[in-house]
Amino acid sequence: MRACAAPTGLVSDGTDCDDASAGVNPGAIARCNDVDDDCDGAVDEAGAAAEITRYIDSDADGWGTASSAVTACDRPTGYANQAGDCDDMRSGRRRLHEGRRL
Repeated sequence: MRACAAPTGLVSDGTDCDDASAGVNPGAIARCNDVDDDCDGAVDEAGAAAEITRYIDSDADGWGTASSAVTACDRPTGYANQAGDCDDMRSGRRRLHEGRRL
C-alpha cells in the first residue's frame, strides 16, 4: 500500500519475515531454535545464541579432545558434547575424569 503516512496497524518497513511472531523480526537475535529469528534467510546460523561447544571425537567413544572445540547449534558428525578424551585414537576407558584416568 502507498500512503503519505502509515495507516494504523501498518508500517513502512516490509522486511519482517513473520508477522505472526513478535519475536521474529530483522532486529531479533538469532537463536538455536530451528527458526529464522532475524529474517536473514538462515536458520541457527553460526554465532546464534545458545550454541554449544562440541569436540572432535576421532574414536567415536562419546568423548572428544578439548583442543578441537567448535561451537554450533547442532552437533556436527564426528563430534562429541564433552571433552576429556586423553587418547582420541583409542576408544574405551581412556578418558580423563576430574584429573584421573578411568
